Amino acid sequence: MLVAALLAAGCAAPDGERAGNQSSASMNSGGTAGAPAPAVPIPAAALVGRWRSEAPAVFAGEGYRTETSGGETEYRADGSLSYRARLAISGDRLPAGGLPFLLSATGEWRLAEGILTERLRRIDIAPAAPNPTLARLAADLARDLAARPASSADLVTLAGGRMTLRDRATGRVAAYVRADAAMSEQPMSGQAISGQGTTGSAGGG
Repeated sequence: MLVAALLAAGCAAPDGERAGNQSSASMNSGGTAGAPAPAVPIPAAALVGRWRSEAPAVFAGEGYRTETSGGETEYRADGSLSYRARLAISGDRLPAGGLPFLLSATGEWRLAEGILTERLRRIDIAPAAPNPTLARLAADLARDLAARPASSADLVTLAGGRMTLRDRATGRVAAYVRADAAMSEQPMSGQAISGQGTTGSAGGG
C-alpha cells in the first residue's frame, strides 16, 4: 500500500495525481498531510490478510513515467509484511513499451491510534526479462529504497473488505480491497469506520 508509494517515489516524482498508492491512487481526493486519524480506533487484527490496490500508481518527472500495478500487500499477525507488484518505467529515451520490472519487499507494520506505519527491511527489484545492465540498476534502486525511513498513513475508512488510507507526508489518498476472499466475506465489526476532518489530495501504497 504505502509501500507502493515508497517504491514508486524512488523512480520519479509524482505527476500531481496518484492513481492508487500501489497500491492505488486514482482516487485523488485532495488530502491534507497529517490529517486527523479515524475517530473510532480499530484493532490491528482487522488489517491482517492480503490487500490489493484498486488502481495503478503513476508518477512522472524528469522525462520519465513510472507505474506500479498489481500491487498486493500481506499484513501478518506477527507484525511482518510482504509486498509485490509490477513496475514499468517509460520515457522518450527508453525502448518502446518501456522497461518492465518485478518488485517484491518485506518489512514490518504497526497500526496504532488509527495510524498505519510501514517499514521496509528488504526490497528486491529485477528486470522482467534477463538483462545484466538493468539488473545492476534495479539493485541500486532497491538499496536506495530500503534505506528510506518508515512511512505512515491515516486509516480513513475500513469496511466491507475495502480500506482507504491517507499518506501523512503527501496527503494523497489510496484505496485497497481484500485479496483473500475468505476474509473479505467476514463482517468488519458492523459499521464503516470513517476518518474525521478535511480531505485534501493517494497510497497507494
